[in-house]
Amino acid sequence: MKEADASLVNPGLEQEWQKMAKKVIRVAMAHLDFSYADLVVALAALGVFENERALRNKVARGTFSAAFFLQVLWAMNIETLDLSAFTAPHEEGLMGRLEVKPLFRAPRGGK
Repeated sequence: MKEADASLVNPGLEQEWQKMAKKVIRVAMAHLDFSYADLVVALAALGVFENERALRNKVARGTFSAAFFLQVLWAMNIETLDLSAFTAPHEEGLMGRLEVKPLFRAPRGGK
């Protein structure tokens, strides 16, 4: 197998990972009571400029970069992310259970 082939992912599985990424963001927003408007302001403070509609669409698609994912977590003051409540797409049920429990900790002072 060529090295380039090693990074290929089953397209259906890739979509499931994208669903998981956007679910992590949406659950964090709900858990921390962050609106998209709040997130626009928090991201701007980091030098990441998105309008609310573009941000909402980007999260809805789930096709954002790892850098954007980290920027969102940082903007919401999330220092610890516990993924144990999520089931990885390759595990049973391709997205299994999701519990809302203390998944996120924001010790830097909240919003």
